[in-house]
Amino acid sequence: MTHPFRRAAGALVLAGCALAAPSGEAAAQELLRLDAALVPAGPEQRWAPTRATLRELHAQDAVRLGDIDLPGEPGLEFELERVDVVGDGVLKVDGVEVAPLAAIGGDTRSTWSGRVVGRENSRVFLTFSEQGVRGWVHLDGRLIHALPQVGDAPRAQVAGSESLARSSRFVDDASIAHMAPARDFSCGASCAPEAAPSALVSPFSTTANGSAAPSASAPTYRIELALQTDHSYFQNFSSAAEAAQYALDLAAAASATYTADAGIALEISDLELQTTSNDGWGGTSPEALLPELRSAWLGGLNTQGDAGLLLSGHSGGGLAYVDELCGCYAVGVCCGIRGNTPFPISQ
Repeated sequence: MTHPFRRAAGALVLAGCALAAPSGEAAAQELLRLDAALVPAGPEQRWAPTRATLRELHAQDAVRLGDIDLPGEPGLEFELERVDVVGDGVLKVDGVEVAPLAAIGGDTRSTWSGRVVGRENSRVFLTFSEQGVRGWVHLDGRLIHALPQVGDAPRAQVAGSESLARSSRFVDDASIAHMAPARDFSCGASCAPEAAPSALVSPFSTTANGSAAPSASAPTYRIELALQTDHSYFQNFSSAAEAAQYALDLAAAASATYTADAGIALEISDLELQTTSNDGWGGTSPEALLPELRSAWLGGLNTQGDAGLLLSGHSGGGLAYVDELCGCYAVGVCCGIRGNTPFPISQ
């Protein structure tokens, strides 16, 4: 049920330019460069890109952002490629189809992954929207978060275009450790009862330190994910649009990581929000919700994708069956999704 992942034509053209160029710097000349996208504005080095900038980003497949100041690291450049997880997926609210996922955020939302130029082993993930800029930067062993400042008042006109309703800022992971909620959080996996996991034929080689890495001949695959949520998830947001956007941001972050590390991309085939307490989910923990999700999967959700995932605001961690992609147990549950913690949560 998985199938080869085909990149957008624009991205292929840029990739071809990079292969033909004599150096990385020459290839970078093909990219749109924005030097004022993340210029600090206001207290605590907060910044708020204009809506005009957001629309300009939305129109690109690849981009270079310059003049970025991270904590203790001024004047950096990011080289980024577009991450797209929506495909032809649809948004449903309380069981009713309301819009294509591609329409969420309009022409001001875009999601990106890439690197810090000139810094080996760096990794960047950023999502831009009118809800703020969210993501992270891995750099020299540090994890730096881009966090929207929830509750910020709208900013004044900037360069003739209204700025974001929410500003954002970069913060070092260590400086916001106190924000992590003090509660038990664990992840686990269960074997399907009718069969133990079988040995997998992996398309990945093993690196010197034992970790998996894509082999040179490994194909890139796309997994279609049917994404469900419950009412406890929805209660963390001020609107259906914001709740949907956060779910897509999580999926894009996961997809960017899986693509870089394993050559596998995610595509959301179906996203459903539940705006009332009568949401059809009775459980309040991963252990209780997982069999409920499997019942929904066998009841027809399995026609929507290769796997099903439920996001919940109830306390707990994650639980899923192993070795079950596309099978009868191809489901998992993620609890403790609050929408206002550092993104991603420190492990």
